[in-house]
Amino acid sequence: MLARAMYSFFEHITLPRYQIASLVTTTIIMLLMSLYPFDHFISLEPAPQLFSVTPKKLKEWGGSTTEVQVGLHITNFPEFDIVNNRFMFDGIIWFEFDPALISLETIEKFSFEKADIVKKTISDTRVIEDRVFVQYNIKVRFSTNLAFELFPLDDHRIFISLTNKFVSPSEMVFRSFVSGFTLSENIFIAGWQVYGRNVLTGYSEAQLDENDEHKAVLNPKVLFSIDLEREGIQQILVIFLPLFIMFFIGMFAFAFEGSKRYSLVLSLSLGSVTAMLSYRFVIQSMSPSVGYFLLSDYIFTMLLTFAFIAFLLNLILMQYRTYSPMIVVSRGMLFLLFHVMLIVCWYYLLYVWIKV
Repeated sequence: MLARAMYSFFEHITLPRYQIASLVTTTIIMLLMSLYPFDHFISLEPAPQLFSVTPKKLKEWGGSTTEVQVGLHITNFPEFDIVNNRFMFDGIIWFEFDPALISLETIEKFSFEKADIVKKTISDTRVIEDRVFVQYNIKVRFSTNLAFELFPLDDHRIFISLTNKFVSPSEMVFRSFVSGFTLSENIFIAGWQVYGRNVLTGYSEAQLDENDEHKAVLNPKVLFSIDLEREGIQQILVIFLPLFIMFFIGMFAFAFEGSKRYSLVLSLSLGSVTAMLSYRFVIQSMSPSVGYFLLSDYIFTMLLTFAFIAFLLNLILMQYRTYSPMIVVSRGMLFLLFHVMLIVCWYYLLYVWIKV
């Protein structure tokens, strides 16, 4: 009785209407597993070098370091190209300092790391309670450290590093707060929305001789960062949806006996593989040019491998003129195994590899 029930189950599970039910079930499970990663900000960008100014360091420097308060307001991004790592912003940078301890000439020698200041003009200078407040209108073209491993599910943290290479932290340190780093309400970044922002202060260190720790150049530094998350799922659907459709179409080959429907089984299983290979060029044109595997590459490779294995299995099944109960059961088990492997691999990519 049990054997007959198992045979009936595996015989029917590969029929088109039950395959559609399996497809819907697998899709719902994968979507439910994706809710947490999609709703949380995940950035893999490494932060530029920044050392904190500690009381111990201040003591080593003699305790006479001058504090300069700094802030940044970004009004616009004339260029914002994450795929090619090219950015440009218009904004206002301001400093507040004690003129008795440091001069304006020293302050205005500020620069940005991995950037070119296209424009810099003083827009305002005034005294506020014995301290000088000065602001500059600036246009800066820059690049940043970007990680694309999670493409197209990637979020990004954009770093803007302000420094002054003409003074050391023993002479001057920057002080800044998140309240002093603002973005214009009119900023529009196509395909992205601002998730958050942060500010860190400290100093950078360039070692001139790795065998002599005293031969090092220290400079004050401020690290402004903007967290960006994708807006909408258009690109995700364009990349993933066709791949999964091609894969599930190939699975329909298991619904027919290869010896009786040879051309149909071959067309479905082989067509799935060739369609994926062709679509690879579309994915490549949309992906950033990097030397490592992206999440889209892993998913493409996984689905292509499954589709190719299914094609080989269908070739083997075609050799049988009639399907015995054992072959029918084996075919049904293989069909279910592909769905289970798809769910397991999806879980691994989201919760083990990404480590959400």
